Amino acid sequence: MKQTINEYEFMRAFETSDNYRYNFSYEGLKTLFSYLEDLEEEIQEEFDLDVIAFCCNYSEVSLEEFNDDYSTNYLTIGDVQENEMFLREIEGTDSFLIHN
Repeated sequence: MKQTINEYEFMRAFETSDNYRYNFSYEGLKTLFSYLEDLEEEIQEEFDLDVIAFCCNYSEVSLEEFNDDYSTNYLTIGDVQENEMFLREIEGTDSFLIHN
């Protein structure tokens, strides 16, 4: 038995988590939700809402953080899009989602 949730419920699960509420920005959570919905459609499999697993598998980073964390020297987010870790740019920010 699965329960379908909407974007608000998804975001609320993160916001009410004591340990994981700051892992993603508001825009980052919206982007992650959209990405996961698209991925479910693509692979024809539903995900369980697991805040801990999502925080372990995905991160929101800026270009500077990505370069520091992975010892790279990308100049633009467009350059990072070639990297297999890159998932989706977060609109209205200088950040993007990566797969850990």
